[in-house]
Amino acid sequence: MILEDKRTALTAQLATLTADAETYLTREDFDPAHEPYVEIKREADKTRKTLAEIDEVITARQFHRPAASPPTSPDPGPDIVRQLVTEYPGYGRSKTYNIPDLRRALLKVSSLTDIPEYRYSGYSAPAASAPLLAAGTTINVDRGQTRISWITAPGGAPLAEVVAEGAQKPEAAITWTEATINLEVLAHWAKLSRQLYNVGGAYDFIVQELLRGVDDKMEALAAAAVAGASGTSTVAGDTMLQSIRLGVGKCAGAGFPADTVILNPADYADVDIDVMTTAGGAPESRSTFWGLNVIPAGAIPAGTAYVMKAKTALVTFRYPGVDLFMTDSDISGAGATAASDFRANILTALAETTAKSALVQPAAVCKCVPTPAFAEASARK
Repeated sequence: MILEDKRTALTAQLATLTADAETYLTREDFDPAHEPYVEIKREADKTRKTLAEIDEVITARQFHRPAASPPTSPDPGPDIVRQLVTEYPGYGRSKTYNIPDLRRALLKVSSLTDIPEYRYSGYSAPAASAPLLAAGTTINVDRGQTRISWITAPGGAPLAEVVAEGAQKPEAAITWTEATINLEVLAHWAKLSRQLYNVGGAYDFIVQELLRGVDDKMEALAAAAVAGASGTSTVAGDTMLQSIRLGVGKCAGAGFPADTVILNPADYADVDIDVMTTAGGAPESRSTFWGLNVIPAGAIPAGTAYVMKAKTALVTFRYPGVDLFMTDSDISGAGATAASDFRANILTALAETTAKSALVQPAAVCKCVPTPAFAEASARK
């Protein structure tokens, strides 16, 4: 839940408490020491205080940190950046903030027991780099969940039957299958000096690369989930392009109109050149094969492609956003060489999320493997 949502909920709660208090005031037997009235008044005061603290944080989030300007306040100690994190949806750009000023505001909301739920940072987020995740379905799960179970019906929707008037209706032929996966933590970190932090663009660049690295890993694992799944159908044509077209027909016959094909980047280039040569047209910045969205993925073996109805077949379960944590209280080195990063003016930025992709409907995917001659030619490149 973001701060604005929390504020809306607390505002509604305060309105209810105020109305309850006014009801007590109109009673003939009103007693200001009556315990229910005292409890309502106490809860209302607590809610007003929390709203004031949240308003202060929202105001602090509007502070802009110029790329090349130094911090505007003295170094407050080893926790200068105690927990600056952000909810990043995987696309677009975030606002930028003055980190020391924001930190002071955050420390004032220590009375909010659920403060770890909120995410802040001072960076410009990278553009989305995960087209396969965008093509599939993403389900945000609650933080703290580590195991996901779901039920699916392999083979897709059953066909209804024509039934005569007064006759018994037939039962749909559905076989339910339950599956379970464990979510995985994806994370990495990088260090930078406080001097480098103050260099225009350096901090933003490091953070962007960390966040993009998390997205890229999620994309690669999603492609690997497709390539490693069992239960998919298989077709083979004389060429990769022919095989992809056969895969479209295979998916359609199973009741899943395909919309996406993923393949190795080298195969994508070869097929793109073949299409251009055959059609006699100029190269395009974004080609489609048989109307499919084409996604190159290094996790797909050369000589193989997967045609699928992505939204139905591929699901990524994940915590909302990518978290960014920063501290200057880390230790560099080990043993006799261990040294305080705080005394060396070194910051550590850590990006992480928790996620797992799964192929939940194998019938919506067709593996396309051209003839051995084509596969051998692709492998030699």
